[in-house]
Amino acid sequence: MPAVDAPSRAADETARFRRLLTSAPWTAAPICEVGRAVLTPALGGVAVLPWRAEALAAGAQGLEVAPDLDALSVPLAGFEQALVHADKSREATLCQLAWLWNRLSPGAHLGLCGGNELGIRTTAERAAALLGAMPELERVKAKARLVRFVRGDQGLAAHQAAASFEGPSVGGAAGGRFRSLPGTFAAGRLDAGSALLWRTVERRVAEAVRPTPGCVLDLACGVGVLGLSALLRWPRARAEFYDADARAVRLCRENAEHLGCAGRARVHWWDAQLEPLPQPPSAAATLVLINPPFHRGKARDLGAAEAIFERLGSLIGAGAEAFIVANYKLPYEAPLARLGKLQTLASEDGFKVLHVAPE
Repeated sequence: MPAVDAPSRAADETARFRRLLTSAPWTAAPICEVGRAVLTPALGGVAVLPWRAEALAAGAQGLEVAPDLDALSVPLAGFEQALVHADKSREATLCQLAWLWNRLSPGAHLGLCGGNELGIRTTAERAAALLGAMPELERVKAKARLVRFVRGDQGLAAHQAAASFEGPSVGGAAGGRFRSLPGTFAAGRLDAGSALLWRTVERRVAEAVRPTPGCVLDLACGVGVLGLSALLRWPRARAEFYDADARAVRLCRENAEHLGCAGRARVHWWDAQLEPLPQPPSAAATLVLINPPFHRGKARDLGAAEAIFERLGSLIGAGAEAFIVANYKLPYEAPLARLGKLQTLASEDGFKVLHVAPE
């Protein structure tokens, strides 16, 4: 299956939501828009865009951009209106709505929009119950829905769905605890693919098939489970972490600090489809760990994984070896075989671990 043309699809989605949103009246005032930049170019304000590609595109248009709500440099009390584009995680969407509701002034308008494929009708019902308000406006168009609420005098109790989970065992002992949030990969649990990948790496080192790593790269790191487990396992190693989601980047930094690894870890907000590795590794990479994304929203999209593999080529050429975990149906063997010697090291519970090393 060919990779999805992400830029053209993003443009189609923006046009779709523009039709919906411009069917409703908005005041001629700046807006805080979360998840997309559809109204911001016309109204001004700030776009909160955690995904690197969208943030770079909006910045190129001259828009003010923040990577997440906690990074906003302007007080929300000065905004008359805000809009949340539904995340694929319903809980993440509700957290964003609650965050804005508690910071907007009474009388401000807070909108929620999203496509039917994300179950937006149910999310809107959940939002009304959470905010304790009925929508003052509803619009349905292009298989999408917009609802808008007026901020009352009362705020909400804290609504933060942070969760922590225990990472994989490290050297036979309990692993670290990792903090996650809705909307980040495998929020609240250790995913089976990462667990299998880590067991495979530890076994290879224990069997002396590979040396103890000096510099680890965790590409598409999420909240940092793989790379930080490596730092806990090998106290002299250093690690570089890369992810396109600013929320994951922030959590990875926080987890590194919590686990006492911050001095040996650097975390980068990075999109493999748009950028080279943003900074050279602190030392020559010896071990690369990858649990690549293969979805954009609800749709399958191999573009990010294929771009990561292209960046991986220079690392393999410089002597690094890579471990990649994937759903066993994903067709990663062909692009990886072009980089070096390819092996399948494990296959379990619907996942496979692929290994690429210099020829």
